[in-house]
Amino acid sequence: MINKLTIELSLPSNIKPNYLGSILHGVIMDYLSTDMAAQLHHYYAYSPLKQRIYLKNHLIIWEIISMNDNLSGELIEIFSKNETLFLKHYHTHIQLKTFIVTKFNIKEMMNGFLGKDDLSRFIHIKIQTPMSFKMKNEYLIFLDINRFFRSIMIQFDSFFDNYKMYDKETLDFIESNVKIVDYKLKSTKFYLEKVKIPSFTGELSLKVKGPLPFLQLIYFLLEFGELSGVGIKTSLGMGKYSIIERENKK
Repeated sequence: MINKLTIELSLPSNIKPNYLGSILHGVIMDYLSTDMAAQLHHYYAYSPLKQRIYLKNHLIIWEIISMNDNLSGELIEIFSKNETLFLKHYHTHIQLKTFIVTKFNIKEMMNGFLGKDDLSRFIHIKIQTPMSFKMKNEYLIFLDINRFFRSIMIQFDSFFDNYKMYDKETLDFIESNVKIVDYKLKSTKFYLEKVKIPSFTGELSLKVKGPLPFLQLIYFLLEFGELSGVGIKTSLGMGKYSIIERENKK
């Protein structure tokens, strides 16, 4: 079971949301049990904790994703008991205005698109927090289809042992049949303590070719990727996107 915690924050005027990604990760680690914090630090190739902060309809949204049931239990307890959290970096508290938990059953997510034959082949995506990929010690500041879907598939396989999503043949087919047909991207920086990571945000449109089962697979991968995030440092606030439009085109 995947749990998504959606929290609306109230921030003092001197604190900017785009500086808070890694700081909020530190806040979570401070409030988690010692054992759980140690597990997240040492026991996972890909962390089951994802979190990011972004603006939505002029509201400051802190979204936390848990791919682990024990972690979910601790997170829900923390946010059920606290109306404020302490930011050591700023020596102040932030107010939690609302708190909503949404649960996702992975099998239901996978089956959700199987019966749909009217899926649009044009999919519009908004990248809400800086996204980046790393190759040969260099940051890639433009979306690469291969690396985008590879990130989603490998993360899925890391969290769900009963399924296998990644293989090179499938990824090669994706790269050949999913194309960027429009984009409005801009380069930016993700602030990580004293480091600024080259990255990008913006919007893009994908066109999917291939048979219907392949189109259904792409929709599932993109829905999972909305939760997992894509690229590097998704636990610290990077790589959040949303599907904002599904045009009814063939």
